[in-house]
Amino acid sequence: LHWKGMEFGLRAFAKLLQVCTNASLSLMGGGPAEIRWKALAAELGVADRIAWLGWGKYEDLPCVFRGHHALLSPCLHEAEGMIVVEAFAAGLPVICFERDGPGVLVDDRVGRAVDVSAASYDEAVDRLSAALRSVAALDADAYRQLSRNALERAHTMVWDKVVDSVYGRLEAPAPPGASRAVTP
Repeated sequence: LHWKGMEFGLRAFAKLLQVCTNASLSLMGGGPAEIRWKALAAELGVADRIAWLGWGKYEDLPCVFRGHHALLSPCLHEAEGMIVVEAFAAGLPVICFERDGPGVLVDDRVGRAVDVSAASYDEAVDRLSAALRSVAALDADAYRQLSRNALERAHTMVWDKVVDSVYGRLEAPAPPGASRAVTP
């Protein structure tokens, strides 16, 4: 779908290939924008560096993630960002726009959230490409730390912990000497 933002992703990837010539990109899923994205990839001269994986089984997602270096998710609108959490669970750093759910979940400890506020289209592409380059340029130790941080972030997002962090505070006992009013 167009709001997945891969027109930005494809252009940023083409810029990445200028400095990181061994890079490749895999796209999962399919839909109405796929034809336009394939045409754009051909126009940019990067079609041969892209694997179009189509739709797969949800259960296979962790295996697919483990075969990659980072998740590029340049969504223009993604309320929850569950794909980000799923990538973290596989220890995969995430590169996204600093918007909506993904932008809240991603920071420099676990990937790159690209600020595109007040940016032109070309600036957004350049910033996304810079984020891709920064992750691609990490040495092995720095990348492993980013990956470990992503996995650690995923562990903090386990549903039980999220619920406990919200409701545990709401149901915490009153401190000694405090009074509680009960309303009918």
